[in-house]
Amino acid sequence: MAKTTQSSKTKFNYAWALVRSSNLQQIKRGTLMLHGLLEDDYDEESCLFYIAVGYMRQNNPEGSKHYLQRLLEAFPDSRHALSFMDILDDSIQKKGSYGIGTVVTLASALATLSLAYTYYIKGYQILSIE
Repeated sequence: MAKTTQSSKTKFNYAWALVRSSNLQQIKRGTLMLHGLLEDDYDEESCLFYIAVGYMRQNNPEGSKHYLQRLLEAFPDSRHALSFMDILDDSIQKKGSYGIGTVVTLASALATLSLAYTYYIKGYQILSIE
């Protein structure tokens, strides 16, 4: 069972790295991997958040908003999701004022901070040398 958990952690870290890529195909692949992890019941909060980031990085704010809403239904106190939702709503309302690039950059920065916070609070190791 520990092997499955380690494998899931590794897959999550890889998917997260792909979502942060500048290559659209890698972003799509990472988002799909996160969907698979979500179906396998791996860390629902993190998977939903990074799926939302993945959709935002694919210039799909509607898809992003859908997964943020799912995240907030399950975890209403998620500060990262609330912050991201505010950024997303502002960008949708002011479409063109800030541009999607700014929103993607902000979402990526928020995702990086969220992952660091999650790993610090939950005590996960990003890389494990044994």
